[in-house]
Amino acid sequence: MTFRETLERTGLNLYLYTHLGLREQDSWVHHDHPDEATEKAVRLKAAGIAKARHIEALDPIGLQAKRHVLVVGMMPNPVTDLIDLFKIAPGKERFLVEVHP
Repeated sequence: MTFRETLERTGLNLYLYTHLGLREQDSWVHHDHPDEATEKAVRLKAAGIAKARHIEALDPIGLQAKRHVLVVGMMPNPVTDLIDLFKIAPGKERFLVEVHP
């Protein structure tokens, strides 16, 4: 269960939640440098508190979405790529934006 799912089950506004991942962003990646990791943890904590001071409760909204495929980039063979798009996304609108140097 995610943190947001837990908030939702308790009836709290899930948009008032902010996450500070010290373990993932700090302790695991800097385990060989504990002093620097501690300094980083203090900065991350301060940033998380500053962010939390500005969050506001929101109401969820629903939007209709259409399923489209958009590919942007420089492709070696745009015709082949367009054919592949038709194969992998049948019945969907497909857009290929080709960039030439």
